[in-house]
Amino acid sequence: MNYFHERTDRLTEGTPVHRVSPKTGPVYLANSLNEFVPTSGVLTFTEAMVRNDVPVVAQFLSGSRHAKGYLDDVYDQTVQFLNHYLLDEGRPES
Repeated sequence: MNYFHERTDRLTEGTPVHRVSPKTGPVYLANSLNEFVPTSGVLTFTEAMVRNDVPVVAQFLSGSRHAKGYLDDVYDQTVQFLNHYLLDEGRPES
């Protein structure tokens, strides 16, 4: 909300879910089950990715930590995701 300066009429513009298309790249999402970012937004975004046939991974963690608070818990999965979509998919078939 800090970025919208009380302009709640612009919230729809600020969410990426309306910009998902078949050209969207794969996305890895992590979210705590009880953090200030509601899981409903993650689920809505994930559904949009699936409807557009775009790979998406959503990982939900217990607790109320945000971002760096759960980094250690998702680091390995994040690296695996990036390796797969940035390295493996860019390699020619052998």
